[in-house]
Amino acid sequence: MLKDFDLELQNVLESKKDCTLRDYVEWYGAFDFQTLPFSDADALVLSLVVYFDLETLLTDENASAKLKDFYGPFKNGCVPLRITGGDMGNGGVMEAAIKSKRFGELTVSGCADVSSISPPLQFAAAVFTCPGLFKFIAFRGTDSSISGWKENFMISFTKTRAQELSAEYASKHIVAGPESYYVGGHSKGGNLALYASVNLEKGKQALVERIFILDGPGICPDLLPEDAIAAIDGKTVRVVPEFDIVGGLFPLPFKNTKVVRSFRSGVTQHSLPSWLIEKGRLSEAKEISRNSLWLSNLLTDWILSLDIDKRAGFINELFGCMEDEGVKDLDELTPDELTGIVIKIVKKENSSARLLAKIPEKLIFDGILEDIGREQTFTERHFQFIISVVFLLVALIMIIGASKILEIVSIGIAAAMTLLQIILTIRHVSDPSGSKEGLRERLILTAGAIGLMLVLLIKEQALFILGSLIFSILFFVLAFTTGERVTKEKNRFLKVLCIVETVFWSLSGAAFLLLPQAWIKILSIVSGSLLALFAVIRLVYMLVNLIRRKKAGRSY
Repeated sequence: MLKDFDLELQNVLESKKDCTLRDYVEWYGAFDFQTLPFSDADALVLSLVVYFDLETLLTDENASAKLKDFYGPFKNGCVPLRITGGDMGNGGVMEAAIKSKRFGELTVSGCADVSSISPPLQFAAAVFTCPGLFKFIAFRGTDSSISGWKENFMISFTKTRAQELSAEYASKHIVAGPESYYVGGHSKGGNLALYASVNLEKGKQALVERIFILDGPGICPDLLPEDAIAAIDGKTVRVVPEFDIVGGLFPLPFKNTKVVRSFRSGVTQHSLPSWLIEKGRLSEAKEISRNSLWLSNLLTDWILSLDIDKRAGFINELFGCMEDEGVKDLDELTPDELTGIVIKIVKKENSSARLLAKIPEKLIFDGILEDIGREQTFTERHFQFIISVVFLLVALIMIIGASKILEIVSIGIAAAMTLLQIILTIRHVSDPSGSKEGLRERLILTAGAIGLMLVLLIKEQALFILGSLIFSILFFVLAFTTGERVTKEKNRFLKVLCIVETVFWSLSGAAFLLLPQAWIKILSIVSGSLLALFAVIRLVYMLVNLIRRKKAGRSY
């Protein structure tokens, strides 16, 4: 029969399906590391704690203190957060950690925090010790200093001073003893943990039990020692969020890579406090978002397409202009200052900023070579037929519902958006195991969607205005995409048809935007009829072409 203490522990372990990092610290904080062994979630907490200026209490690198001793200075605002973008929940996790038994009893030592403008340097680290069990060497990610960000960019063409210091720091603090060693960090801190680990001498590298790279960029292939990854692969835990950009730069093929879920969206998933925990472990997603994977691959490929001298020239010019303008901190950079810096760079003769022009080239041509010789999908093989049928259906709707077309479209879109927001909000509120983070924002969005629906139904001409705008945008987008096909289309007949359609879409877009309500019924019938005509022409052309192919003995 389990003891009461064991029952309490079991209840905590099975309590929540998903919780935030702060929830984790508050729920598991009552249990020490002997009761509940060190986990990946604990690495997240300590990699977050090192973002705080621990040197305010430990001014000497040889000094030490319990993490709980920071409570007073922290509450008085004397332990500032050093991170780009400000507090995104870091303070709540830090306070919970300080007050907890699990983290509060850890000894903090070896605090190092150095920076300089020339040469660019931003480096900070600390050691968290649980006597007799483990020592966690944590490297800080990027703060908002210009020198720190310049170092981030410099990893694309050279080793940085922070990387060199990370290797020296790890070598100094890893010595044989009763404790196991963990090394880790978030963002730039993850890169430093990686660099320090691969450059440790074999004897000290063997003392490291686990390495945690938390959404940190890899090492440029030009600078990576041969067989370096193989030496640490078995002990490395790489964690990235679903929408991963930072960790996708120079990605390294570590076998133990975990994709963690986040309650935030887009690039803000980089923030550690947003990562979700499930029953004491990372709440894992199936895969990285394809959009972020494509974007990070695009940036990595663009960087590697430039030789090292060009990379260095671009970075030095960019940050040189910032320094000339007196910018020392990115969080203090105003939009006017940023605009001035961009203009200054672009105006310079032989500016390295022209290298950015290669990004649109990759956006346009990326993947074309891989597509050559690839078997086409059903959609690609029958694209002309599918688009013709869609045109015909839209044309029929425009002709049949000409008098109410704008109202139908406006109400349909608004109702769908409102219903979706209501369903998502109800699910968010009713889920007893879900995080309540972001609930306020979702309630505001739902109220806004309902308000918009009411305005459309009550306010005179609101449906007409919204519908006109929707159709206008739709037609202009079609004009743009059809116009793009003109230069790519090799068939003369289809090229002429694309030109005619482009003109038609453009005129229709302008007409729906500018003509008064009395004209919309006639406009809808005319546009629908012409759209149907284009669809029929395409279908007839395809039928004739198919008959010719059959007679020639070729497949469609």
